[in-house]
Amino acid sequence: MFIDYLTEKQRSAFLILAKQLSLSDSELAPEEERLLKLMEREAGMQIPDAAESYDITTLLPAFDSSKSKIATILELMLLGYIDGEYSAEENHFIHDLADVFGMAEDELDQYAHWALKQYEVLHEGREFWGEMNSSYLYARP
Repeated sequence: MFIDYLTEKQRSAFLILAKQLSLSDSELAPEEERLLKLMEREAGMQIPDAAESYDITTLLPAFDSSKSKIATILELMLLGYIDGEYSAEENHFIHDLADVFGMAEDELDQYAHWALKQYEVLHEGREFWGEMNSSYLYARP
């Protein structure tokens, strides 16, 4: 959705962060896996092998603009919600990243509200197809 706002270097760093977020609660839900694949297609590149072992501090300097930071947070929040369970680990990951990005709590709350609304719209849309999983609409194979 917003990955096209990122440069190639930022897209690469974003995909690593996305993989780390999806694994932060120790399980990769099928919805998260499908959304990660969609994100790879949108970014035009694959998530690097062993993305979970990358040091986050080496990735963050790539996000050198407000637009890239906001796009990253929004996309990651939607990934956190996509399986219907925004875990404490995912929340912690996002808050740590937002702190490094210098985002205020009220700003982060606005982004979380947007991501939750996106999830709810996707979830509601599944009823049109009788699907049990909202990510089917967002991340079709």
